[in-house]
Amino acid sequence: MAKILNSLGRKDYIIVGVDKFEDSPCDDWSEEQRSLTWEQAGFGPAPTLAKAKENLIDLQVTANVFLVPDLDKKFLRNTHQKFDFIYLDTSHDYQTVKTTIKLALDKLNPKGLIGGDDFSDRGNWGVASAVRDSFDHFDLFFNWLWLGQAANYRL
Repeated sequence: MAKILNSLGRKDYIIVGVDKFEDSPCDDWSEEQRSLTWEQAGFGPAPTLAKAKENLIDLQVTANVFLVPDLDKKFLRNTHQKFDFIYLDTSHDYQTVKTTIKLALDKLNPKGLIGGDDFSDRGNWGVASAVRDSFDHFDLFFNWLWLGQAANYRL
């Protein structure tokens, strides 16, 4: 996103990245996986704040990007910031996605957008069902990326 905004000559943007940045299970992990590390569970290396900062430096996009080590639900409940776009890539179980969409909608600026990836209900995932149950209309790109507007949120 930062590269796109920079290429458009935008210098006034702020991107906030929220992640727990730790090697602990997510809500969508099966019971058998909950005692494992990220690598043992087959998800690769766990996200770390240091690695995320290193990636931003490598991409040369550190000026307007802020990383917050927190749970997304906790951050959205407690922040007073408003956003133009919120991208969800959180636990993929149905209830977490539904809850996070609702929390994110309250933090959108007028005409703001909310989106995410992993549009699927396979295994323990419930992203597709949660998005379908949350919006009267949403856009789907490449059968994987979804984008919704607050005006289309189903109360």
